Amino acid sequence: MIIVGMRARLRSAEYSKGLRRFAIFQLDDRRKFRAQELARLMKAGKIAVSGFHDVGGDYVRSDNDDSLANNLLQSFKDNETREVVVKNL
Repeated sequence: MIIVGMRARLRSAEYSKGLRRFAIFQLDDRRKFRAQELARLMKAGKIAVSGFHDVGGDYVRSDNDDSLANNLLQSFKDNETREVVVKNL
């Protein structure tokens, strides 16, 4: 449960080749979130991830800049998720 808003940095992300999107995000404090849940918490103001923003509370996207650290595909695309993920309805 997250009662007060928190700031975090992205530690890693897991990519789903089947869905062609990122499915799992891990923050620097090692908490793991499904992409939709992290986006929802970001939209609600409960979690702020530096360098990233939510899009409609549905998914997470890197802020528009030239920093390689914020490019999810270049940084984590080879990190295939092992968790079962399903498409949003």
